[in-house]
Amino acid sequence: MSEHRPGSSIAEAAESLLAAIREREPALKAFAHLDEEAVRRAAHRLDAAGAEGLALRGLPVGIKDLIDTAGLPTEYGSAIYRGHRPGRDAAVVRLLRAAGALLVGKTVTTEFALFQAGPTRHPLDPGRTPGGSSSGSAAAVAAGLLPVALGTQTAGSITRPASFCGIVGFKPTFGAIDRDGVLPVSATLDTVGLLARDVEAAAAVFDVLRSDRSAPSEAEPAARPTIGFARPAEWGQAEQSTRDGIDELKRRLPDAGFDVQDVELPESFAGLVGAQNTVMEYEAARNLGPRCEGTGRS
Repeated sequence: MSEHRPGSSIAEAAESLLAAIREREPALKAFAHLDEEAVRRAAHRLDAAGAEGLALRGLPVGIKDLIDTAGLPTEYGSAIYRGHRPGRDAAVVRLLRAAGALLVGKTVTTEFALFQAGPTRHPLDPGRTPGGSSSGSAAAVAAGLLPVALGTQTAGSITRPASFCGIVGFKPTFGAIDRDGVLPVSATLDTVGLLARDVEAAAAVFDVLRSDRSAPSEAEPAARPTIGFARPAEWGQAEQSTRDGIDELKRRLPDAGFDVQDVELPESFAGLVGAQNTVMEYEAARNLGPRCEGTGRS
């Protein structure tokens, strides 16, 4: 899958992309680090190599600044790590490079992917937040600067900014994408995922990053897959417009080829939010606490 047009070079597409970023970035503040010359060099290398068979040849991808990159600073959104350059790429970055993706800088994360917001603004309304913690990735995609960017999620850090910005947010199941080289917040809950302009872009990148990509293909799905619809204990806390939108989606799914079945959740599910908070807070304190003491480097 390539973002550049047939007949044009990746280098030409990169120049257009960089020009768009220069125009929007001063107000958007989606990028933590962007080296234009490095992007140009990478684009020219891809053009020179040819390699038309590469799955992501020329596809621009942003990398959340929680994910290690050897060629660019990785600061985890924190002044503690200002100027930090890892010795090697994260596993997902290595896979993207091998597939021919054009890596376009590091996108803003909240500090350590927690609650201290970064500078990124919503692409449609600068007075509003794009959501965290994958704020830069979501804003860059929603602004049309990137077709896809990497995000991470421990609680809602992919799904929330995707929802706020009106783009595709894909949080795969645990273990589906290698987390090596990603700052650990909660080993139990951390997940690498994608913010994307459309499902096609998300699927193309996931096929490259998935840990089981050598596994045999699954059987074809049923002609009419069944989707379960459950209202959690927190359903009443959502705004009426949110509940109405989900109910409308439920009504439309049968016409799109899906069967919908109501599911009653057991009472024990009511405690899941509290359990998630306990696990996340304990593991985050264990993993990040030492980084915030003394020099902070570990």
